Amino acid sequence: SSYERQVLTASVIISMSLTPLLGELAEILSARLEESAAAQHEGTADPPPAVALDAVLVCGYGEVGKAVCDALGSANVDVPFVAFDLDPAIVSAAAASGKPVVYGDGASAEVLRAAGVTAPRAIIVAYENSARRMDALTRLREAFPTLPMYARARSEEEAGELRAAGATSVVNEVAEVGDRFSELLGGGDGLDLPFHGGISGQEVPQ
Repeated sequence: SSYERQVLTASVIISMSLTPLLGELAEILSARLEESAAAQHEGTADPPPAVALDAVLVCGYGEVGKAVCDALGSANVDVPFVAFDLDPAIVSAAAASGKPVVYGDGASAEVLRAAGVTAPRAIIVAYENSARRMDALTRLREAFPTLPMYARARSEEEAGELRAAGATSVVNEVAEVGDRFSELLGGGDGLDLPFHGGISGQEVPQ
């Protein structure tokens, strides 16, 4: 009948339009599975250090998170830590080099406990995105009311919001850069200007 032909034609058109999308989706899923399998294989051959139940938790293994982990793992600090990230490529690369980086939402208390971190000694929120930093800090503070929590911020306004949300201490990146330049200018590495205090504190040469 005419109605059946219309239904059949519509079905063929829909199938043809969906096929490329399904193919792309299959390729994406296949790549993700291959990355996961590779990470598991490499972990079996050369497993990363075991996660301590009281490890320092680092939320986010981007540029800042990696620098924090490198500092925590240095010889003069040597504090057990574990980082969480939702980027499979980052996690896979870290696992290949033996770093304790886990795929998952570091702001989820359930994910942390499932990874073996049942009593973290401190939490560092190092996500790149400000909204994620606030969300993670809020959720983690609810789960761990008395735990020391540290966060990064890109402005004094954000730093104040993070403190109000429960951050024990906040590193204001802009202020830290200003203070560092102040130290360079006032010390032996630069012009040796008589700075008193940091640039972020609005102090001027005398």
